[in-house]
Amino acid sequence: MKQIDFDNENNLMKFVVNTITTCRLAGAIALPFVYNFAGEDVAALCTLGLYATDAIDGFLARKFEASTFLGSLLDASSDKLLIVISFILLALKFPVMWAPLILEIMILATNYSIYKKGGSVVVSEIGRNKMILLSVCTIVSYLLIAMPAFGVNTLEPHVPMLVNLFGAIISGGSLLTLIDYLKKYNSTEKQKKVKYNEIMKLKTVKEVLKDMVSHKYYVEHRSEPILKQLYK
Repeated sequence: MKQIDFDNENNLMKFVVNTITTCRLAGAIALPFVYNFAGEDVAALCTLGLYATDAIDGFLARKFEASTFLGSLLDASSDKLLIVISFILLALKFPVMWAPLILEIMILATNYSIYKKGGSVVVSEIGRNKMILLSVCTIVSYLLIAMPAFGVNTLEPHVPMLVNLFGAIISGGSLLTLIDYLKKYNSTEKQKKVKYNEIMKLKTVKEVLKDMVSHKYYVEHRSEPILKQLYK
């Protein structure tokens, strides 16, 4: 079988970046088991490590021009799964975290609706800032939970109040993001839906795979609707 001739790009760094992202995806799946069998302190430390990989793979992808559609899809999937699972684990002890969890699921559903309408699902500026806020608040919440594992109990009486505060902050950011994406959905709804199969030719599997792992292609087309990437 003839090997696919991908673009002459930094394929090694793409592999490294996507491997880190895939590890985050696998780690998110394993978190509930860690929580049940090793305790919340260990789960908190694992969660901190998983959130750190989000910053690491993003930095490497930008630094070494290794961003691709495949990496973007992996990153978005692992991020959402990590958010959902880490919020569920927090909500078992701090019910305030159910609110941002529900809002994040609604954001995901809205993005899917935009995708179905043929719109672009590029992260908005509000969404990007919300992710930073969410990550920081979630990481600090888990740090507070993990402190007893290091013998630090100074803040223990204040942990519920602080986590509830962070939950409220995350909920506010998620609500603003949801409103922003709902506006985007309404805008997409009003546009005439493009039937790409009537104006463009469907790509072959080889062409789709090549474009999925090409940094150059990603930079040129990342703001376009995902459905359009299947056509040429």
